[in-house]
Amino acid sequence: MGNWNIAKHMQNCTENYLLIEEGEIWNMEKERKYYIENASRTIERKDYFDIKYVKVYGNTAWAVYGLRSDIKENAVMKIKNWNESAIFRKLKGVWKIELIHSTPVSMNNK
Repeated sequence: MGNWNIAKHMQNCTENYLLIEEGEIWNMEKERKYYIENASRTIERKDYFDIKYVKVYGNTAWAVYGLRSDIKENAVMKIKNWNESAIFRKLKGVWKIELIHSTPVSMNNK
Protein backbone atom coordinates (compact mmCIF):
# COMPACT_ATOMS: atom_id res chain seq x y z
CA MET A 1 0.00 0.00 0.00
CA GLY A 2 2.94 2.31 0.45
CA ASN A 3 3.21 2.92 -3.29
CA TRP A 4 -0.54 2.77 -4.08
CA ASN A 5 0.03 0.32 -6.95
CA ILE A 6 -3.50 -1.01 -7.44
CA ALA A 7 -2.57 -2.92 -10.62
CA LYS A 8 0.02 -4.97 -8.74
CA HIS A 9 -2.37 -5.53 -5.85
CA MET A 10 -5.06 -6.76 -8.23
CA GLN A 11 -2.58 -9.23 -9.78
CA ASN A 12 -2.13 -10.78 -6.33
CA CYS A 13 -5.87 -11.26 -5.72
CA THR A 14 -8.62 -13.51 -7.04
CA GLU A 15 -11.63 -12.16 -8.91
CA ASN A 16 -13.71 -12.82 -5.75
CA TYR A 17 -11.34 -10.96 -3.41
CA LEU A 18 -12.81 -9.33 -0.32
CA LEU A 19 -11.27 -7.30 2.51
CA ILE A 20 -13.03 -7.09 5.85
CA GLU A 21 -11.52 -4.03 7.50
CA GLU A 22 -12.76 -2.67 10.84
CA GLY A 23 -16.21 -4.15 10.29
CA GLU A 24 -16.61 -2.99 6.68
CA ILE A 25 -16.66 -5.35 3.71
CA TRP A 26 -14.64 -4.04 0.78
CA ASN A 27 -14.65 -5.58 -2.68
CA MET A 28 -11.88 -4.86 -5.17
CA GLU A 29 -13.78 -1.93 -6.68
CA LYS A 30 -14.03 -0.17 -3.32
CA GLU A 31 -10.36 -0.86 -2.61
CA ARG A 32 -9.40 0.38 -6.10
CA LYS A 33 -11.22 3.67 -5.46
CA TYR A 34 -9.43 4.01 -2.11
CA TYR A 35 -6.05 3.50 -3.79
CA ILE A 36 -6.83 6.09 -6.47
CA GLU A 37 -8.08 8.66 -3.93
CA ASN A 38 -4.89 8.27 -1.87
CA ALA A 39 -2.36 7.96 -4.71
CA SER A 40 -0.92 11.43 -4.04
CA ARG A 41 0.06 10.56 -0.47
CA THR A 42 3.72 9.77 0.18
CA ILE A 43 4.03 7.06 2.80
CA GLU A 44 6.95 5.02 4.03
CA ARG A 45 5.62 1.74 5.38
CA LYS A 46 7.38 -1.27 6.87
CA ASP A 47 5.27 -4.34 7.65
CA TYR A 48 6.17 -7.03 10.18
CA PHE A 49 4.26 -10.31 10.13
CA ASP A 50 4.00 -12.69 13.09
CA ILE A 51 2.66 -15.89 11.50
CA LYS A 52 0.62 -17.86 14.03
CA TYR A 53 -0.91 -20.57 11.83
CA VAL A 54 -0.85 -21.71 8.19
CA LYS A 55 -2.82 -24.62 6.76
CA VAL A 56 -2.75 -25.81 3.15
CA TYR A 57 -5.39 -28.14 1.83
CA GLY A 58 -5.10 -28.74 -1.91
CA ASN A 59 -5.48 -25.45 -3.77
CA THR A 60 -6.73 -23.59 -0.68
CA ALA A 61 -4.67 -22.18 2.17
CA TRP A 62 -5.45 -20.05 5.18
CA ALA A 63 -3.27 -18.17 7.58
CA VAL A 64 -3.64 -16.39 10.92
CA TYR A 65 -1.08 -13.75 11.76
CA GLY A 66 -0.34 -10.54 13.55
CA LEU A 67 0.65 -7.53 11.49
CA ARG A 68 2.52 -4.50 12.75
CA SER A 69 2.99 -1.59 10.36
CA ASP A 70 5.33 1.31 10.93
CA ILE A 71 3.83 4.09 8.80
CA LYS A 72 5.62 7.39 8.28
CA GLU A 73 3.80 10.24 6.56
CA ASN A 74 4.74 13.94 6.66
CA ALA A 75 7.52 13.13 9.16
CA VAL A 76 4.97 11.61 11.57
CA MET A 77 5.47 7.97 12.55
CA LYS A 78 2.46 5.82 13.47
CA ILE A 79 2.59 2.22 14.55
CA LYS A 80 -0.51 0.17 13.86
CA ASN A 81 -1.29 -3.41 14.80
CA TRP A 82 -3.84 -5.88 13.49
CA ASN A 83 -4.80 -9.50 13.97
CA GLU A 84 -5.57 -10.90 10.55
CA SER A 85 -6.67 -14.04 8.82
CA ALA A 86 -6.43 -14.67 5.10
CA ILE A 87 -7.63 -17.25 2.63
CA PHE A 88 -5.60 -17.99 -0.48
CA ARG A 89 -6.43 -19.91 -3.67
CA LYS A 90 -3.93 -21.48 -6.02
CA LEU A 91 -4.98 -20.58 -9.57
CA LYS A 92 -2.94 -21.80 -12.53
CA GLY A 93 -0.07 -22.58 -10.16
CA VAL A 94 -0.04 -19.13 -8.51
CA TRP A 95 -1.27 -18.34 -4.99
CA LYS A 96 -3.75 -15.45 -4.90
CA ILE A 97 -5.49 -13.68 -2.01
CA GLU A 98 -9.20 -14.50 -1.80
CA LEU A 99 -10.05 -12.89 1.57
CA ILE A 100 -8.38 -10.82 4.27
CA HIS A 101 -10.12 -10.26 7.60
CA SER A 102 -8.41 -7.54 9.61
CA THR A 103 -9.09 -6.51 13.20
CA PRO A 104 -7.21 -3.56 14.73
CA VAL A 105 -5.38 -4.23 17.97
CA SER A 106 -4.74 -1.47 20.46
CA MET A 107 -1.09 -1.21 21.52
CA ASN A 108 -2.36 -0.61 25.05
CA ASN A 109 -3.47 -4.26 25.18
CA LYS A 110 0.09 -5.57 24.89
